Amino acid sequence: MSFKVPSGWVKQKVGQGDASGYAWVNPHDSNQQIDLITSGNIGAIKNYTTGQWDVTGIFGHGTKGISWIGVSSDKLTGSFIDTTGVNPYAKSEQTPYTGYGKAFIVQSPNPFSVFVVAWGLPLHADTVLPTIHLHETVYVFSQAMLEEIYAVKYFSSVGPIIPPQNVANDVNKWAPYVSMSMMPYAPASEQVLDKQLIQNIEGPMTLLKSLPGYTLHHDQLPSGSRTYWYPSNNKFPTWVDPRPQQITK
Repeated sequence: MSFKVPSGWVKQKVGQGDASGYAWVNPHDSNQQIDLITSGNIGAIKNYTTGQWDVTGIFGHGTKGISWIGVSSDKLTGSFIDTTGVNPYAKSEQTPYTGYGKAFIVQSPNPFSVFVVAWGLPLHADTVLPTIHLHETVYVFSQAMLEEIYAVKYFSSVGPIIPPQNVANDVNKWAPYVSMSMMPYAPASEQVLDKQLIQNIEGPMTLLKSLPGYTLHHDQLPSGSRTYWYPSNNKFPTWVDPRPQQITK
């Protein structure tokens, strides 16, 4: 993260519950401050049924006094105005000021939310908000590697099917880095399938109707039947590490 802080404001460590970060406080008015807060409460920002992220869940959906503006189409970023009159990260939680901030969801490798909010005079918000940026490394996977991750992860939902150890190691290492943030860097001709693969890798898993280079297997077991995709030539492709892409939001 990067953003501008007024000269002379004092940095302090703050935290409450599962959220923590830093506050830069005006030494002449402790109600005037800039907060940088991160949280690992994924349940607040992700619908596990649909797999959809939603940055507006950071403060609880429908919280009175929180207004969201400029939310991105993927709901990973958004700006907000806080008129609740309460700043839980201030020495005195009751505040006469309005908070103006920007929030982000970082998806990989370990998802979390982060926001910066300026409490104070309008000039403080006007100075800080335009300078708030998230600097993130996005990993761009080839479609072949996304297919491999998807196929191996699907095994675990129908198992027991054990892939080669080297394949399992690569999938376990890199699956947490898969995110929709790579989509702008994927070839246009591959984006439809890439999106389906990423949605499944992030969960919940579903059986795709087709998977190029893979054959659909149907097994009947004493405990029931299982269906899964396996490489048509019975050999997983050689692993290729994803390409790191630096982005700024």
